[in-house]
Amino acid sequence: MVKLDSFDTLTQKHDEILTKGYCFNSAGTLKVSATGENYSFTSKVAEKRDEGMLGMAWASFKWNAFTIKHKRNTDRYAQYIVKADLNKLLQGLEANADCKIWKNLDSTVDPSISLTYAYKDQANASIKLETGSGRVTTSFTAGQKNLGLGFEGRFNYIEKSAEKATFATWLLKPRTRLIVKYSFGVVNNGICSVDFYQKLTDRAKISAHLVKNIKSSVNELEIGGAYLLDEFSEIKGKIQSGGNMAMSLSRRLSENLMATLATQINSESLVSHSDSKYRLGVRLDFNR
Repeated sequence: MVKLDSFDTLTQKHDEILTKGYCFNSAGTLKVSATGENYSFTSKVAEKRDEGMLGMAWASFKWNAFTIKHKRNTDRYAQYIVKADLNKLLQGLEANADCKIWKNLDSTVDPSISLTYAYKDQANASIKLETGSGRVTTSFTAGQKNLGLGFEGRFNYIEKSAEKATFATWLLKPRTRLIVKYSFGVVNNGICSVDFYQKLTDRAKISAHLVKNIKSSVNELEIGGAYLLDEFSEIKGKIQSGGNMAMSLSRRLSENLMATLATQINSESLVSHSDSKYRLGVRLDFNR
């Protein structure tokens, strides 16, 4: 049986193919990371097309059962996270305290606390309270013999309204993943999504993401794939129903340096011979 995912990580493998590595939203990105036994530090600088230069840094430190994380951006955003491993109290239990701060004109503060619990490879559950907005989010997944069911709900106790309820079912195998979700409520009401992942060979894998609005009959489809050229290089490609086509090439230049080149073009631009929707991005990742 494949290890059971939490509700948030059900589509992680799909996202790695359809999202990760497509850095054309930034003209250039440099990321530097350092990792030790009980600490990690990452600094990232990106040249955004419409926002200018954006810098960010985040660090984490582990001490016994506690992990402390801090993130800060140049756009006056900060985040503080404290995680507590409560395995000694109950195997599979973890507590988190999170505080996001936007130092803009309104100086918004968004604190939250959460509990997550994993029972072997059979069930995952979590509850999260956002004290600022009044949202309570709960999720649950349970599976047996590669099949599973999941639920995620969000309730606002200040406005006394159910904002979202999403049900999921899936088939998970070592080389195949099929996940179907359907949402009710104020947010994403009537939205059905289907995610498919298939590992064709040790080098090739494909993924597809379909979103259907039951009420408006609007469909969105995204299909992509990834192929390992060799042990150092990977090429990816994807196409969207809106006409966008994208490719990326990642290559490890050395043990600590990874370079990525990504491009995107719209099929309408090819017909009209216009480059208004053409994008190109370069990214360098230095890890130590």
